[in-house]
Amino acid sequence: MVEVAVSNEPPTRLLTDMQRYFSRGTSVRVWIGVKYWRAGRKFWCGWAERRPGGVGGKLHTNMQWPPHHQSINQPTNVVYSIPMTTVFGPHIPIPPNLGATLDIDTDEIQNEILEYV
Repeated sequence: MVEVAVSNEPPTRLLTDMQRYFSRGTSVRVWIGVKYWRAGRKFWCGWAERRPGGVGGKLHTNMQWPPHHQSINQPTNVVYSIPMTTVFGPHIPIPPNLGATLDIDTDEIQNEILEYV
């Protein structure tokens, strides 16, 4: 699940939505969240995985949360490497053509945002 929020949504809403994606009635394994604030030209990116008990998400981020979030004009040098075993789930064979991790480069996300602002 990838969620992108721009300006109108408060950052706490993004985290509330993330928890909802990991409710008992869903099969979501990984959530990737991106938030961009037009005012101030700042952004944030993180990811979450389903908690071991099966309900709720465990957030992972190397970026600071508002009000100390990242300027859209400064490189982050942050890459999230999500294990494919987390992406696919336990006891699911991982296709041989995939690497061991799903890599999310926040500088690439930043560059995509910059193309549209």
